[in-house]
Amino acid sequence: MSRFAPCTALKMTPWVIVTTLALAGCQTTTNAQRESGLQTMAPVENINGRRANTANDQANKQSTPIANPAAVAKPAAPVNPAWDMFQQIEGLRSTVATLQGRVEEQQQVIDRLQEDSRARYTDLDQRIELLNQNNATSASEALINPADATPTAPAAVATLADIEAQKKAYLAAYQSFRSEGPAAAIVSMDSFIKQYPDSVFVANAYYWLGEFHLANTPADLDAASAQFNRVIGDYEGSPKVASSYYKLGTIADLKDQRNEARQLMQTVVNRFPDSAEAGLATGYLTANPANVTR
Repeated sequence: MSRFAPCTALKMTPWVIVTTLALAGCQTTTNAQRESGLQTMAPVENINGRRANTANDQANKQSTPIANPAAVAKPAAPVNPAWDMFQQIEGLRSTVATLQGRVEEQQQVIDRLQEDSRARYTDLDQRIELLNQNNATSASEALINPADATPTAPAAVATLADIEAQKKAYLAAYQSFRSEGPAAAIVSMDSFIKQYPDSVFVANAYYWLGEFHLANTPADLDAASAQFNRVIGDYEGSPKVASSYYKLGTIADLKDQRNEARQLMQTVVNRFPDSAEAGLATGYLTANPANVTR
């Protein structure tokens, strides 16, 4: 007889049959649930051959940007008085910075004028010393060769004495600037011009009178311009003509008259190319090109 007898050959009691069927049903249900779970976990092929993934599709839908962001209503910006005050303060700071830059530019011009003035003082001292040497040489020659003196020699001696007096008065007015300041120097130099209107020093006197007006507090730009124009108009052969043109250019710059300032500086370069003022004027033209406003 076979080891495993068929089910029909077994004799089972009703209780055993019921128990066996119940166990078989549970096993069947468990196997069906497992198969269903495997089908759920397994990827499903769609008609296009791609794998459907419900979780991924849902995530993609959530990450998809809105087609028209502008359609989303933006909340109105809240009114913030502190922010408005901050912006006003920043605007004031910007204005102050602009004004500070302008003040610095003006200070640079003033420093340049003072530097030029010191250079002119040195030049003046050198010219006066040269004049003294020439006068001393002329007087010595007249004493050494009295036979060569013409009948007008006494007049020449008187002229030399007059020049000496003019020189002393001129130097006194000039020195008053250093000892007493520009206001006192203006009075002294004006008195010299009135006392010696035909002096050989009068062109320089007008020039320095203009310088003193610039150095005064407050600076009188119009009075200074009048003196420099006097030098240019009445003493064309004076070595101070180039300096007077340059000073007029700096005054025009201080008045924000850029075009006129450039024209005056260009005049210095064209008419006096070998002068020290030509170098200064060239520097101004380079730093202030045409059609550029500050």
